Formats: sequence, structure tokens, C-alpha cells
Amino acid sequence: MPMNFSGASFGLLRVPTRKPGDAAITLTGPNFDDPAESGRIRAYIRQIVADPFVREAIEVSSGSLARDLAKIEDGGSVPFSRLRRVAYAVTKYLLRMSSRPTPFGLTAGVAVARFGGPSGGEPEFRTGLPAVKAVRPAMDWLLAAVHEWERLPDVRQRLLLVRNDLATSRGDRLILPYVRAAHGKVTSFEVSVRDTEAVRVCMDAAHRPVSHAVLVAKLRESFPGVAEDTASGLIDSLLEQEFLVSELPPPPDSADPLGHVIDRLEADHSRTRALRDIRTAIGAYAASPPGEGAAGLRSLVSSMSRLHSCERPLQVDLRTGVEASLPDVVLRELETAVDLLWRMTSDEVPDHYLEYHQAFVERYGLGCAVPLGELLDPARGLDAPATYVLPASSRQLTHRSPPADTPRRRRLAEAAMEAIGSGHEEVVLDDESIAALVRHDGTSRPAPDLDVCVTLLADSMAEVARGEFRLVLAAGLGSIGPGSFFGRFTAMFDGMADRLRQIVSTPDAMERGAVPAQLFYQPNESRSGNVIQVPTILPHRVAVGMYADRGRDGVLGLDDLVVTADTHRLYVHSNSLGREIIPMPFNMLNPYRQPNVARLLGEIAFHRAGGVSAWSWDGLADLPYLPRVRYGRTVLFSARWLPGPELRDSSLSWNGWREALRAWRERWSVPDHLEVVSHDLRLPLDLTAAPHQRLLRRELERDRSAVLAEPPGGGSPGTGWCGGFGNEIVVPLTGRSVTPPATPPPGTLDWPRRRHHPGGEWLYAKLYLIEEHQDELLIDRLPALLERIRPAIDHWHFLRYRDPEPHLRLRLAGTPDTLSGHVLPTLHDWVAAGCAAGSLRGMALDTYQPEYVRYGGEKAMPAAERLFHADSESVVRQLRLLRDGMLTLDPQFVAAMNFMEIARGLGGDGWAARYLDRVPKGGHHAAFQQHRRAAVRLIDPAGGWKALAAEPGGAQLVESWRRRTEALADYAAELESTDPRARLDIVRSVQHMHANRLLGIDREAEAHALAMLRGVLDADAQRRRFAG
Repeated sequence: MPMNFSGASFGLLRVPTRKPGDAAITLTGPNFDDPAESGRIRAYIRQIVADPFVREAIEVSSGSLARDLAKIEDGGSVPFSRLRRVAYAVTKYLLRMSSRPTPFGLTAGVAVARFGGPSGGEPEFRTGLPAVKAVRPAMDWLLAAVHEWERLPDVRQRLLLVRNDLATSRGDRLILPYVRAAHGKVTSFEVSVRDTEAVRVCMDAAHRPVSHAVLVAKLRESFPGVAEDTASGLIDSLLEQEFLVSELPPPPDSADPLGHVIDRLEADHSRTRALRDIRTAIGAYAASPPGEGAAGLRSLVSSMSRLHSCERPLQVDLRTGVEASLPDVVLRELETAVDLLWRMTSDEVPDHYLEYHQAFVERYGLGCAVPLGELLDPARGLDAPATYVLPASSRQLTHRSPPADTPRRRRLAEAAMEAIGSGHEEVVLDDESIAALVRHDGTSRPAPDLDVCVTLLADSMAEVARGEFRLVLAAGLGSIGPGSFFGRFTAMFDGMADRLRQIVSTPDAMERGAVPAQLFYQPNESRSGNVIQVPTILPHRVAVGMYADRGRDGVLGLDDLVVTADTHRLYVHSNSLGREIIPMPFNMLNPYRQPNVARLLGEIAFHRAGGVSAWSWDGLADLPYLPRVRYGRTVLFSARWLPGPELRDSSLSWNGWREALRAWRERWSVPDHLEVVSHDLRLPLDLTAAPHQRLLRRELERDRSAVLAEPPGGGSPGTGWCGGFGNEIVVPLTGRSVTPPATPPPGTLDWPRRRHHPGGEWLYAKLYLIEEHQDELLIDRLPALLERIRPAIDHWHFLRYRDPEPHLRLRLAGTPDTLSGHVLPTLHDWVAAGCAAGSLRGMALDTYQPEYVRYGGEKAMPAAERLFHADSESVVRQLRLLRDGMLTLDPQFVAAMNFMEIARGLGGDGWAARYLDRVPKGGHHAAFQQHRRAAVRLIDPAGGWKALAAEPGGAQLVESWRRRTEALADYAAELESTDPRARLDIVRSVQHMHANRLLGIDREAEAHALAMLRGVLDADAQRRRFAG
């Protein structure tokens, strides 16, 4: 089996700045909860922070804690409650610094790991290199000052301004759907101003960067007699509300944010001089070795606070003084483990994204390009997907219950119970268990690109070289895009940006000519700006909701982007480039903190290939204990315990709680050493030490969702290979591509916006009823309605849908007069009778928007709609045959036969070969293999259907296709000049709509029917090949 992932030749090595032994003092500390021990607690605190490195790390990370420490160190009076909090806090800091590799200030840093050994030499771990601090002002500190200065007349008149491309017109208002949080409060609502002619002049003039003075002149030129102060006041108001944005805030890719601001201020001004002094002090502090800069740091923070007060005014990252060269066997092991997880990952997409894709296709059709800003507008478009919060989406999500994979779940439950019952610490996956757990074979889907985070365990580098090591995958596995973990650390390493660019620009990653584009945006909270400070990596950039010159080469804005869809996913296109783009943020900001436009762009990029899920116990997460899971040398899942409710009982005495802990540990065989896990924070504890027991109790009471997990690998082997430090290595992996459905070509992106509202040439009714009654209505009740209205309509068709309530969509074509004067009253009476009888819940009229692009264009649409009519009539007959028992075949078999007829009639010459080439053998191929003999006998690629006609009801089934065959021929004639690739897309769309009518909304059943069609075509092709 080919490997589906290829690891980069480098990784980001993350290590804490202290070793586990450095936290030994925490095992024997005083009782932090006893006021009588205040003296010992003070001495304990002083002993911990006597390490200048630890003291400086705390100064960097928590200004309030540092101030409390200063009082304690000076012997000042401190209330016991605060002393207690400080003791717990410094204990956690020390434990974190000695164990957790996640970079944070000076508690942990980053280095480079290379694979393949240095210049062909032996693997090694190097120490003693210079440790380098990367220091810049925190963005919440800097932006607070910047936005204050923007309001000053002497500052704003020096600045270039540009239109915020998120602004959009709605009626007589100009709307801004997303603005920054103000004064620490999250702002997730839109703001608006009257869309006056003066506002439009101002916004139009600022489509490219323009000075304040030029905007004033433009307004006065357009409105003679307007005073300069009045014009300036309008501009200032638009700037204050962020309809205009200035160049003063540093962009996320600025290498010197403070220098960016200084260069745009008046040179000889007190604020500018103060910033230059701060910049100099930052440089001096950055140059000081870690552990020797606390005094300079305090002076620097004091200077910064005089300009603006902020809890953490500095962003400090650390490049540690180590490097690692590792053998390729480590990389191959990681690739193998991720490949297995990927084959275990379901192709199900999140509910909110699936619903949004379906809504897009329903509203706009396939291949239609919709401006991104319009799509996200709640009035003109779909609004943002459900669950989006900046701003809050109006869309509601109906949660689906994913199809239960009962055999897989049973196999997992057996493995967990066997481990628990036998006392085994781990489940080891073998070929048999893997075969029962994988969901696809890895050949039918493109593998995604991602960063993977892994801990390497070995007692020496020699053991690593011999392959005697363990890998432990992070609980969350990694990121959804390659390079995301590197983010703000990229600039700390020479050549790193070039390496990341090469990874995301490989032919496999950029199939079909897609262009990777770096995504920049303005986060809602200024503090988040620290996470998204990433240097320029890609030549193309998407900049939305922020200052940018979108007329420059390579700079794409919201107005340039359109969204389109095929049957599988959404795409983003650039109008100016005429190509698909892949937005890449290169940061780890939580999606819930991203503006909706940025989050949607990121999700569209992610779902190009889907993701790789970490190990899942598939419904067993509530078990009190889950064992470690290992595959080869890789731990896929670390053992985990759920603390019993007695451990969260604050009413227990200390002795009572310790007894509860002892009993719980004995019952579940809990080891001495484990980690308390709260969200993504992990704190190592020794459960035999009373101070750690108290810390555990405190953490469980503070976070009711906290769980307990074993240390990496259960603590063995150790980390001797890297000098005893904890470690994580982040490795970018590039996924193998397969031949995917082609991106809709840019030429198809223009779409007619013709809509048929009630009262026109189409009457579109939604008939609400429960899904189980839909076939009965179609078979028994609908024909009576059609018989009464047939003289008044030209044709009709139906679809099944959920929005989210299940309903049938009935579309009737005719003249406006007859539809309104005869058909609608008749429909009213029919629906009223159905509601009275309990077969219908109600009806709603809606606007019918034909999917012109999906079905070959406006000229071909009438023929397509006549085909929909013929298919609807055929399906009603087929449903009756199935219900009455005249046709005894499985409905999925019947659907596969219909798929064959549709493809034969519509696909054109050579369609079968194109179908096999374009549609890979997927995970549902087992449906064909299970029924191969019957499928090959009954599903006739030649169209004679002799074997089918001999089956009960077979002849009636073939007869039900007669009128549809004629409609297929007429429609095929309209598509004669259509590109064969696009024509096959149309075939698949018609097949999908047929499946909707015959099988209902059942993706699995449709996929099985398609798999049977493909299997028969493949078998026929092989027979012809060997026969000829």
C-alpha cells in the first residue's frame, strides 16, 4: 500500500526551559491552606523565585503575580488568601516550566529539529547554543495606543486611509458586520451609518489608500460650499467606526511593529520620542541572556505603562539553545501512524459546514460564483454558517445523528473491556483489529496537509538511531494546515519562511492550478494579534477587514473573492487571478475568535481534503478509564481516567478526601504519576506527595471538566535523548493527492440571477409532512392533484428536502394566469384536505431559482426541467412498483439501474471511460463487492436489460423509463457542445436528483448505488479488455 503522507525534512522542536527534577521542591512544600504555615509558605515562594530564570519567566507572563512576589520578597504584608494564591501560582509555573513544551514566554521555547542526521553523520542533540529572546510590544498594548492616537488631528492628517472592504450597503444604510472589541468587551454586532451621497463619495475615493487631506478635498469638490471642518468630521466619524481604516496599526506580517508606528508619526513629538526609547529598551532587554533581564524588564514595563497600562505589555518568545538531528526512521514511523489515523477518519464533515454547503447548492446551484461579501450578508445571501459568532450567525443548526458504525464500536468496546478486565495498560493494534477499524483504504480520497505534534521518547540518542523509541501523538494530533504551528516563530529561524513556502507549493498540494494565498485579518480582540503576527510566507495574500492596498500585485481583498460549489465542497476563486485560491492563515488562533469571513475562508481551504482525526473511542468517552492505544512504536492515545464525583466533593475533610483518592486509585489502578488535563493545559503531578494531592483537589474543583492522563508513554522510556527535557516535535506532513473532481473553470462563474417568484411562470410549493409518509403521498395522493391541474400546467417536478423540517418541493410550470387563477386554488383545497386528514402539516410558497450553471446554462434549462418532469413521473411509478411488491429488487439496485440509464442517455460518446477515470473507487465499493454477481447480471451497460426484464416487475420498470429516455435525448442534444468534463458533472447532478426522488435524503444509499454503477462499469471494461 502506498504511503499517503510525506513528512518534511525539518520540524519545530518545543522544549520546556527546566527539567522535571527542577520541580522537586514542589513535592515537599508546606500546606498552602493552613494560615499557621504562612512563614513556611513565604520561604517556599522565595526559594522557588530565587532562580533568576524562573523569576524572569514570571515577570514576563504575569504582571500581577510579579507585583505580589515583589511584596513578599520585600517582607511586605500580604493577606493570607493572596499568599495562598501566590503559592499555588508559583508551584504551577515551576511545574509547567519543567514539563510542558508549549511555548509561552520564557517557560518553554522552540528550536529546529532536522531529519536525516547532520550532513550524513550520526543523529545528535546539541546544547549550549545561544538562547535568543524575540521581544515585541504586545498587540493589545500597541493597538490601544494606536487607536487613541488615530483620533488626534495632528496624527490622522498624516495617515493614509482606505475603505474597510467588509463594509456593504443594505437599503439606505452602510453596514459594517464586524468591528474590533472595544475596551476589552467583545463586539459581535454590526454597526451602520446612513449611506448618504457624501459617504459614498468618501468610500469610493478610498478604494485605494488615500490621505486624509485628499479625502477632504474630494468631498469639498463634490459638495461645493461644505466647510473643511464638516468634511473632516465625516471622515473622522467613518474612521472612528472603522468604515475607514488607517495605515497606523501595524499589519500582521510587520517585522517591526513598533518601527511601523514610529515611521508614521511626527518625528519630533513627545509620543514618538517615547516610542523610540521603548524600542531601544526592548532591544536591550531582548539582548540580555534569559535569567539576567528581570531588572531591565521591570524598567521597560514601567516605561510602557506610562503610555498605556496593560497587564502584559510585551510578547516574548524564546529560541532555546538546542538543536536536534534525528534519523529518518522517526519520520517514517510518524508517517505510518498518521496514515493509519487518516484511514480511520470518517469522511463526515461537521454539521454546520455540511448544512452550509447544502444551502449554498440549494440557493445558487453548482458552479455558480457568488461574491463572498454577498454570501455572508444575512439579508442578501446565506449569512455565515451556523455556530459562527463574529458576528453571530442567524442560521440554525439541526444536529444530525451520524450513522452508527455498530461493528466498529463493538470492536472498540471489546478492546477497552478486555484491557480493563485483564489489567493490561495498553491496547496494541494488529492487522486484524486495524481491518475492523479503518473506514477507507486510503486510495480514493486526497490526503490532507497538516502539522502533527508528537513527543519522542528514548533514553539515549543511540537508542533513537537503533529504532528503539516511542512516539506519543498529542491529544489533539496537530493543526488543520501545514505551517500553522510555526506561525509567529517563523521569523526566529533563517530560511524557515522559504521552507514553509516550498511545502505548501508542491504540485500535490496545488493540483488543478490552485494558488495558495496567505490569509490576514483583524482579530476581534487585540490580544489575539500576538498569535497572528506571522511574517510574509507566500507571494499572494488575502487581506480582509484591515488596511491594505488591494490594487497592488498579489494583494487580494474581499471584493475580489467569489465562492462556488460542486457536489462535494465549496471553493474560493479570485476574479483577478482567474483561479482557485487556497487561503492559509499560518497561525493557531481559535476559529471562534476569528471574524466570520476569515473562519469561512479557512474552513473552505481545510475541507478541500478534510482532516485527520486523533484516535477516538467512538462513543466510549464516558468510561471511567480508557487504556493506552499503541500501533507499532507510536502511542495513538494516552491512558485516561475520569475522576470520580467524590474527588470533586468540596464538603469532604482533607483526610476524607485523601481516603477517597486512595480508594479511587486502588479501584482503577491509577499510577503514582499522571497529569491533570484542563482543556489544553497539562499539569504533571505525583499522587504520593501531599502538596500535589492538594493541587489536584484544587484543579478538580476549579474545572469540572478536567480529566487525568498518564504522562507521555506512561513515563517510560524517558527523554534522555534530549538531555532529560520534555519535548514535542511539530512536523509538517504533505498528503498524497488523487485525481479529484475538477475545479469549476472560471468561465462558468457568471450566473443568471433570474428568479421565479409566486405569481409568475412557476408555482413553487413546499409541502410539509413527515418523511415516512412522503412515498404514500407521492403514490396515492399526488396523482389526483396532478389529474385535476394537468390541463393548466406545462410540466412539473418534485424533490425531497429538509430546511430543517422535512418536506416535498413541488414545482409547477405554466402561464401566470392559469397558475394563479386555477392551479393555486386547487392546490389550496388539496393541501387543506391533506392537513385535515393528517397526511400534511402545511404548505409554504417560495421563489424558484433555476440552477442554470449546474445544468448547462440558460439555453439548456428548459430541456433539463422537462427531464426533471419525466424523471418525477418515472419515480412515482417505480415507488408504486416497489411498495406493491411487484418489483422485488432492493431500492439501491433500482437506483443503480436508473443511474446507468441516465448516464447512457446523457453522457455522450465515451462516457463510461470518463466516468471510471473521474470517479475513484471509494470506501463504498464494498456495496458492489457484496452483490457483484447480481449487479453484473442485472445492470446492463449496453441498455438491452434482458436479464432485468425477466425479473418480477422488471419489464414494468423498463417501461417506466420510456418517456424519460426521450427527455434525456432532447436534453443531450442541448448539451452537444458542452465540454465532456462539464457534461459528466451534469450527469452526476441528474443522478443525484434522481436518488433524492427515489431513495430519499440518504447519502449512504446513494453512495452504495453509485458504487454498484462504477463496479459494473469497471467489470464491463475489464471484460472487453480481455475479450478484445
